Amino acid sequence: MNSFNELKDIDAQFEDVAIHIHKLFISLVTDEDKVYSGFTNVWQGMKPNYSHSGCGLIGNFHILFRNQGADFDSCLFLLGIGMATSELDKSPRSVFCKFVQYLFDFMKGYCKDNNVMDRKGELFVLPHFGYDKDAFANLPDQ
Repeated sequence: MNSFNELKDIDAQFEDVAIHIHKLFISLVTDEDKVYSGFTNVWQGMKPNYSHSGCGLIGNFHILFRNQGADFDSCLFLLGIGMATSELDKSPRSVFCKFVQYLFDFMKGYCKDNNVMDRKGELFVLPHFGYDKDAFANLPDQ
């Protein structure tokens, strides 16, 4: 079974990063087909732009969260379009890392507030955030 939800126009502040998510698609994947991944996978198609005092990112992002509860085969998949900007931080890697950390925190609240369950009827447990800016080496670092 797969369930799907679409959220629009999420605005937030995380540390020094202003975040706007235009669309966020959340899919709970509980099919019998296995999803082969680690605890999380993060893919980004965000392009950096720079100002004299900071930087911004705009584009697509995808995050897969594997359930850390009883049903390890259940996964949450995020697909979104958004932007993250900082007037203080000039490093696209750092800004993206803070953006992803915000999404981890957001999804923990989303799972609780929406009572997201795995196939065994237990609350979906998200993995801990375990990234630093160097995990996103495909982005330039200023």
